[in-house]
Amino acid sequence: MASSFASIRITRIFRLGLSLGLALALLALCALPAGAKRTVAEKKKAARTQYEAAERMREALNGRPQGERTSREYTRVMDAYRRVYYVAPTSSRADDSVVAVAELLAETGRMFRNPKSSRDAIAQYEFLQREYPGSPHRVEGAFSIGKIYQEDLHDNVAAKTAFEELLKQYPRSSLAEDARQAIYDIEHPPSPFVEKPKNKREVKAAKPEPPAEDQQNDRRNAYKIARYDI
Repeated sequence: MASSFASIRITRIFRLGLSLGLALALLALCALPAGAKRTVAEKKKAARTQYEAAERMREALNGRPQGERTSREYTRVMDAYRRVYYVAPTSSRADDSVVAVAELLAETGRMFRNPKSSRDAIAQYEFLQREYPGSPHRVEGAFSIGKIYQEDLHDNVAAKTAFEELLKQYPRSSLAEDARQAIYDIEHPPSPFVEKPKNKREVKAAKPEPPAEDQQNDRRNAYKIARYDI
């Protein structure tokens, strides 16, 4: 009974967090009189407020066990982030919001086994590359495209193309080596009939000790050879 009440309380707190975040977001969008034309500075200010509200909504969502989260709740949080770059595309938080939507789409694709969400995540990262080429998230976004193809959609051809494109555009990036390794793994898949190579420590530990009699004979032979050499 106590656990049931606790679960109900957590759910209410979560819903209150989402409702509060949504309410703050709407207030930010409706702060000016109807028909009033906002300046760029006002739009950016509203976008910052919207971003903070979206972050609170995401934090409330992450505070719940994954098994209790719903697709609808993810959609509400993603829509809150989308309003940031809809209101002010040039806001300092615009590209952060684009990435947040991409991450949430990829997460829902994995959680709910929804390939469409995974493909939408790729499209979102491509939107980041196209609209925000100067974003510090662009390399990570390019790498994430390859990983979604490889691990979520199991499309190694598209994954390899994505990793090769990353190496072409960002050959000196911090993720270039990871991309090369990903390409190598795709080109050299492990065979189910070949045992995985062991490292030296594993080989040494697995090597059986010779019988005591053989060890004694080895020592005698070594002694005879030593005497002969002398």
